[in-house]
Amino acid sequence: MPNPNDTTRQVPLHDRWRNEAQHFTPWLSKNLHLLGNALDMNLEFVQREAPAGPYSLDILARDTRTGAFVAIENQFGEADHSHLGQSLTYASERNARVVIWMAEGFNNTRRKAVYWLNEWTHDEIQFYGVEARLTKTGNSHNAPTLHIVSGPDGWERRTQSPTGRAHTPLGRKALNAAKPLVADALKAGFGSDIQYAANGSGKYPVGRNFRTQYRRALGYEADAGYVAYWWPSIAGVGLFIRGDSPEIFARVFKDLEADKKQIHASLGFNLRWQRFVGNLSGDISTSRRNCSLDDPPEKQAETRVWMLGILQQFRTTFDPYLEETIRRAPN
Repeated sequence: MPNPNDTTRQVPLHDRWRNEAQHFTPWLSKNLHLLGNALDMNLEFVQREAPAGPYSLDILARDTRTGAFVAIENQFGEADHSHLGQSLTYASERNARVVIWMAEGFNNTRRKAVYWLNEWTHDEIQFYGVEARLTKTGNSHNAPTLHIVSGPDGWERRTQSPTGRAHTPLGRKALNAAKPLVADALKAGFGSDIQYAANGSGKYPVGRNFRTQYRRALGYEADAGYVAYWWPSIAGVGLFIRGDSPEIFARVFKDLEADKKQIHASLGFNLRWQRFVGNLSGDISTSRRNCSLDDPPEKQAETRVWMLGILQQFRTTFDPYLEETIRRAPN
């Protein structure tokens, strides 16, 4: 029988920090590297409770790579309208070029609001919705994790990779081909934490892949996302799974693998199941060849329709299995 002291569960932030302003915000101001790692920024602390007209901004920081001011507004619990308004007001008073709204949860309406702001504001201004999650093993708190749930789509705003190198012509071609799929995926109800992993990020080479993730917390230091990618001559869709340890990843992957036959039957085709080096992540995917980035517009549109259709099939098929995996997770 499992030792209850060894189980890991998600807990609210106030389980560790009693008050957002007095405890969590001071902690975050001293650990901005965690937020910087999530956003691929080099954040330097400037001021806490920074004056913003008659109000005060939780944290004012600076991205040392660009020199841009970064406005960070935190809240406990679910993201709400009032904090979105506060974030915009404070950022305008401090002339911030990056606005980070942090909460413990974002529903799809809030995610869409952040996405919309990025779509319709000046290209030099970026908005991010970030979820802060805290887990506990036995009586001990684990390090909190920060997840981007909505942000700049990356297709036009990030014209350079994190290393400062401009995207290649192939990279620009991939961005332009994929952008309509991102918009269609958002309209179809997928989460708007859409990312483009540039060269030097340690994940995908520039010009090769993009990712539209509908992230789903699995309750015990694991998450999953529906993934779409477009290589120069092949397009694919998959379910990406990540665990914070090989044991956690293996548990999630094996839970799904046990139902492989039923999953294949539901979809009507077989999938590729693979574990990546290190046993911390893997994916379950399908692909379609002869989908060139040099195809004429009508052929590219056909490929995007296929990708979105498979994404929707994946969500319909896998969501119940993911829910069951969450239900089986230790509490």
